[in-house]
Amino acid sequence: MTNVRAPAARAEALARHAHDGLTEKYTGDPYHLHLARVVALVDGDDAKAVAWLHDTLEDTALTADDLKAAGFDATVVDAVKALTKVKGEPYPVYMARLMASGSTLARVVKRADLLDHLRPAPVPYLPDKVVAKYEAALAALAGA
Repeated sequence: MTNVRAPAARAEALARHAHDGLTEKYTGDPYHLHLARVVALVDGDDAKAVAWLHDTLEDTALTADDLKAAGFDATVVDAVKALTKVKGEPYPVYMARLMASGSTLARVVKRADLLDHLRPAPVPYLPDKVVAKYEAALAALAGA
């Protein structure tokens, strides 16, 4: 039987399960809170699906084949792959690869991801060098 739930609903369930017990690096908050904030910043079911899944390949045991097996179409899977920073990959190389992917979904979700990381907080939580890196990436996305 084919799963008929919308991609974003399936992605949310999968991402929440895959990230269960994981926390944000700098805040210690449950990881799903970051994912939900990114989802809230994008429009459209496919963009929301990608937002839920944007860190799954990087931070969990899930693979692109797992996403395909879960019924996500190539557009969603390709965007998630473009958003996945490869271990050891320098951040500028990662951003150049993401931009060259041609995936509008990846760019939209990365923008939302960066905006969430750079969100005003009662106490600054990111090191200055990370803020600078994210601000530069956001500027690159704006210029694309």
